[in-house]
Amino acid sequence: QGYSASAATYQTLILGMSSTKEDNLGEIRRTIMPKSLPDPKFKLPSRSVLWRVPENVLRGWAMMFSGSDKSIVQRSQYYDYVENGEKPVQLATYYTNGQYSAKFLLAFWMKSLSLLSQFELIRRFLQKYPEQCSFNMFKIAGPTQQQMNEASFEYFFVGHGWERGERVDEQKPTKSPNRNCRGPDPGYIASSACVAAAALAVLDDREKMPTSGGVYTTASAFRDTPIFEYLKSFGITYEM
Repeated sequence: QGYSASAATYQTLILGMSSTKEDNLGEIRRTIMPKSLPDPKFKLPSRSVLWRVPENVLRGWAMMFSGSDKSIVQRSQYYDYVENGEKPVQLATYYTNGQYSAKFLLAFWMKSLSLLSQFELIRRFLQKYPEQCSFNMFKIAGPTQQQMNEASFEYFFVGHGWERGERVDEQKPTKSPNRNCRGPDPGYIASSACVAAAALAVLDDREKMPTSGGVYTTASAFRDTPIFEYLKSFGITYEM
């Protein structure tokens, strides 16, 4: 039956876009991550706005995913580098769809929304009519129960790297492991499952978590806990 996300997510999207020039995010990141990460010799390829994904399992067009996933992973990598001496990985996140036309229209809509949300009068109009302005991608009532039951998500992690001990700055990556993560409706069911799994880890595995206070990313907080087993019990699985 398709899927319509909640209008609350739409409102968050608009407010986030409209405040990019004044949120001081760059300054905040420099404050909490003052050290520079090592500059890798072999870097991720740059991509155009729309590009065809070469992996057979995906087969389609992709565009940059503008969610918080990348920034959260980068902070986890920073913590691993500073606290544990682990070489950080590079990451780019994309959203894929089989049809070029669908991806093009979505990219055009996102760009237009980002531009128009900078103007207060237009932003108020966008906020007042979320269903019309999003072409029903977002609805005040959110998805129906049947839509949530039918929905699912899948992350593909396409990696390139080296075996431990290899000279990472002298030779191109020699390994290409792939992993995926699958689960139920990401908007409500899987989100609730992630919160519940984190709560179980905090309650039952506190001795395996960092002992100093502060705000941690999930990878930094739960890396030594059995959180993958908790996620699996809620239908969220990882496979290599």
